Amino acid sequence: MLNTKRLKSLRKKLGYTQKDVALKLKVTQQNYQKWESGFTKSPTTETIIELANIFNTSVEYLTNTEILPIYQALSETRQNELVSIAEKKLKDQLNENKVIPFIDNLIPYQVISEQSLSAGYGNGYTDEQETYTVYWDKDVRYDYAAEVEGNSMEPKYHNGDIALIRKTHVNDYDGCVCVIDDVANQRVYIKRIHIEDTHVRLESLNKDTYDNGELIYPDILLENTENLRLIGKVVDSFKPIEIK
Repeated sequence: MLNTKRLKSLRKKLGYTQKDVALKLKVTQQNYQKWESGFTKSPTTETIIELANIFNTSVEYLTNTEILPIYQALSETRQNELVSIAEKKLKDQLNENKVIPFIDNLIPYQVISEQSLSAGYGNGYTDEQETYTVYWDKDVRYDYAAEVEGNSMEPKYHNGDIALIRKTHVNDYDGCVCVIDDVANQRVYIKRIHIEDTHVRLESLNKDTYDNGELIYPDILLENTENLRLIGKVVDSFKPIEIK
């Protein structure tokens, strides 16, 4: 079975979109999204081999079985020793990370796939509404959830956080952290917004600078036209609780 976290991590590391990989595999983007999200059974062995070739890795790494050929090559005595070591490592990990093994008391959140919110210079926008599920121990009313990419909204919003967005009919968002869709340039941002006459200024919370004193994440000025769409206000964010 595919390790979906490894699959997604390898794709992002190489800079591929889900569409890029689907084209290489000659499958639909929807099919690939389901494999990566774990919403359907794993693809065929032949397809997993193709994925390994695309990502320059091994089938064992993609299927989380790289220990298996090592185990099989050991004598029975050493196999038993390896199992004992692995069991102890797992127990230590559960104790260290306090991983929650049950999800009965956790709240599921549906995160839009491939719709990351750029906390940097803007991330491509699509109308794709495929989702995957993450969990948190706090119940917050929201309309959309998406992953934050980049560091410009630190220390409040970190890379990999899940931002919870609520649609609202209030027109005055000045000074609030919101999600903005720059339709014309196909960019979606999570920024603090400021309304300025004919423009909207997008401000980063991260004020780190280069050696010359210039901001690493300078403000972004967008013309306030019908091409600028306010998705909603960010009401909360969190790191998903890992389920084992």
